[in-house]
Amino acid sequence: AGGYESIGWFSSVPQVYLLTVAAAGVAAEVIPPLTGSRLRSHAAAMVLLGALGVLGIGAYAQDPDTFDDLLYVGMGLAALLPALGLVGLLGDALRNGKPSPRAPLLLGAGALVLLFLGALVGAVQVIEPLELQGTVWEAGQVHLVLYGAAVLGAFAGLWWWAPKLWGVHLGEWAGRGVFALTFFGALLLAAPDLVAGLLDDQPLLRPGPDGQDLTGVMNVLSAAGGILGTLGILVALGDLLGNVVRRRGRP
Repeated sequence: AGGYESIGWFSSVPQVYLLTVAAAGVAAEVIPPLTGSRLRSHAAAMVLLGALGVLGIGAYAQDPDTFDDLLYVGMGLAALLPALGLVGLLGDALRNGKPSPRAPLLLGAGALVLLFLGALVGAVQVIEPLELQGTVWEAGQVHLVLYGAAVLGAFAGLWWWAPKLWGVHLGEWAGRGVFALTFFGALLLAAPDLVAGLLDDQPLLRPGPDGQDLTGVMNVLSAAGGILGTLGILVALGDLLGNVVRRRGRP
């Protein structure tokens, strides 16, 4: 029970931002060379990555008594700034270069977009009048940040460094498929939780035809997102294992 609680604590807000530092770092590593340009400021990128890690340390945020505190609200809003800064910095590289729409670029950019959306959802969460703390809105943010951004960042690194790690190039179309499945799967998985959290869970659970219809739609969306995400992981593992086996089978 203690181990499960520790895992649950680490995957909650704002600690979950720590798991995206590596994903954001991979995006910063992958995007510039695939656009044929450089970051306008490498030092600024390092500062933003460090700030993302610092703002992800927040055991204090697990105490409901802190929800109205200026520190909690300030940190929740400030967590949006590193993600926004990275989007602007890497977006500038995309704009000034000639992007090559290869799988690592799509995966890295997708990770950055989901990280920004997750940080935006977290910033909205700390607005006390909305009363989103303690609702499934938090689960929606975790899906965007952890299931979406962190996983896409890991896949971006896998496609980018596979030639150095295993001496194989992973499939380009497989990587694009993994991007589409994981990116849209994360959005579909998060959307029902965000809607339910915004409505304080009540309208989705109330008896009656309308409530049942809405609950059914949300369940279908969530299930579809989970299926897409699982398929993305299976495609990535299948492509990696297939290429490694073929590489080792060559004379």
